[in-house]
Amino acid sequence: MIYLIIFAAIASVIGLVITIMAGLNADDTNYSSQKSFKNMSIIYILILPLILIIGFFVYMIIS
Repeated sequence: MIYLIIFAAIASVIGLVITIMAGLNADDTNYSSQKSFKNMSIIYILILPLILIIGFFVYMIIS
């Protein structure tokens, strides 16, 4: 169980760092809200389920 919590914490920190980096680049002259929305959508729609699936398999292997 502790491994699953550690995995979730690491995934959360990675998501937080990516979100903060996207917010810090908002002052960029090449910034586009459409591009930013697309990137954030990719992160949360595609990568988050992938992390959950990997976490499920790790949980199944551990238990």
